[in-house]
Amino acid sequence: MTSETYDVPPGEPVYECPDCGRPFPERRLLALHRGLDHPDRLDEAERDAFESAYEAEAEPLRRYRIAAVGVLVVLYFGLLMAFALLG
Repeated sequence: MTSETYDVPPGEPVYECPDCGRPFPERRLLALHRGLDHPDRLDEAERDAFESAYEAEAEPLRRYRIAAVGVLVVLYFGLLMAFALLG
């Protein structure tokens, strides 16, 4: 167990990891944590919850990565053109 402390707002729902005690604001985030950090301690239902949460995260993460690469490409070529025209 780690010596980390967490501030949890009063009155908010908390889902605590039974293995390490780390709190999460959503059950989905707890499922992701347990699947990534404690995979050997999952039963079948918890493994299904992890896989469902992992798949739900995949598409938005993919879109974010594509958008980030697009912004970097536009920024790179914009600066390249500015340097070529003004430099």
